[in-house]
Amino acid sequence: MIDEEKNSTDSPDGGENQSPISEEELRELAKNLYSEEDEGDVVRFTSDVIISEDGYSAHITIDAPKGSPISVYRIHDVLAREKIIFGIKKEALTLLASKDVPRGVPVLIAEGIRPLESMDGEVEYLFQRDPKPKVRVDATGRVDYHEVGIIQTVKAEQLIAIRKPPTGGRSGKRVTGEEIDTSTGKEIFLRAGRNTYFKPGDNNRLYAKSKGCVRAGRGGEIEVNKIYTIDGDIDLRTGNIYFDGSVHIRGSVRAGFRVVTTEDLEISGVVEDAALHVGGNLMIRRGAVGSGKRMIQVVGDTHIRFIENQKLVCNGDVYIAEAALNCEVISGGSIILEHGKGVIIGGHIRAKGNIIARTIGNVHYTRTSVYAGYRPQMDDWISEISEALDSEIETRQKIQEAINIMVKNKYTQEGESEGTDYYLMTLQKISSEMDVWVDQARARYDELFEKRNEETKFCSIRVIRKVYPGVYAHIGEGRRKVDEEVSGTLFVYRNGRVIMEESSRSRLNF
Repeated sequence: MIDEEKNSTDSPDGGENQSPISEEELRELAKNLYSEEDEGDVVRFTSDVIISEDGYSAHITIDAPKGSPISVYRIHDVLAREKIIFGIKKEALTLLASKDVPRGVPVLIAEGIRPLESMDGEVEYLFQRDPKPKVRVDATGRVDYHEVGIIQTVKAEQLIAIRKPPTGGRSGKRVTGEEIDTSTGKEIFLRAGRNTYFKPGDNNRLYAKSKGCVRAGRGGEIEVNKIYTIDGDIDLRTGNIYFDGSVHIRGSVRAGFRVVTTEDLEISGVVEDAALHVGGNLMIRRGAVGSGKRMIQVVGDTHIRFIENQKLVCNGDVYIAEAALNCEVISGGSIILEHGKGVIIGGHIRAKGNIIARTIGNVHYTRTSVYAGYRPQMDDWISEISEALDSEIETRQKIQEAINIMVKNKYTQEGESEGTDYYLMTLQKISSEMDVWVDQARARYDELFEKRNEETKFCSIRVIRKVYPGVYAHIGEGRRKVDEEVSGTLFVYRNGRVIMEESSRSRLNF
């Protein structure tokens, strides 16, 4: 609290000239408030000045008789003694010095400049750096814990990250004139990793060079991997995997899950009763064990250590190192079990090309069917044409019988039935057209059958060590049942029959 005596410091020279408000401005304020005669009658007053804790604002409370003017010089001196020299408000001075202002009320007399904090640079990732599993709920409210969707894929040329540069901020100043500096924000760099790039002249926007799986590396670089690597099993933690590219699973694929890739798939562990759909080649380093409920589908070649109680459909060749046990394997190429144990026991093994194994069957004479030269589509065509021919020939015979009856009646019965000649001509025309169709169908049947036999004659089933009773060897239309143990044999197709010859590598055509 300050007690001001009348005219104690009543001139511009009475206080320190440190305020941004000049002496001329103070005189102008005083002139507008009262005349020089009135200035001598300015009354005594008391004042209370409070500076905020952060120093960026100050309030003043003045007590004086109502209706009495107060010298702006004296108010200014009060502020100067409190070291308030910056951000003094002219409007507040005018208000406090006027006659009609209420007294005893705090008034904001000065306000400093608060510093504007700088902002560090940052990278806006247009993908989740650490994706979390999200379960899927269907329309019935059922939660599918297999579909959690943690893989983040991008397309070529897709924008994946944006760098935002740091801001410089702004210095501040307290009402006491103290300068408050602010530092410049920290710089951050956007680093291009594998299969990413910046466009010329713009290092703030990062794009994917190719499709793949996007992630931020430990060193801060952003990369797009054409091969998505999973360091563990496919289970409830990962959910089903759908990836446009190649996938490497360093663990196993647990039962009930699904892995779908458009390119290659490598699995370091085992595949339980799971479904695989592979757009390229498949490598399972340990093996696959199922219950026959799921299917493995491969567009390219398949390499697997062993397979048991599984169904495998592969467009390319199938290489099995140890064993195929009670499973169904269909190959658009050849099926090779030449190394390791190389055993086929039980199930159905079908190859469009050749089959080679070290052992087929076992001492328990388990029924095992192996098919070389397997062409299901061509077999279906041949079967459909054969069935259609049989049906057409049967129909044609009935039509011919009807024609014979009509001709006989025409010459044995008295008179002619109206329309007999018309119906007879119609049936003869239909019979003639059917003859043409039957001839064309037979030609197509013979063509397909000959083509099939031509392709089949190069197919074979080679057993390096031993084949056991209970094995059925199929090549084309032929079948051979094995009735006794035979070592080192070759099954080939000759004149519609499967015969056994001494095994020779030179006879194989892979």
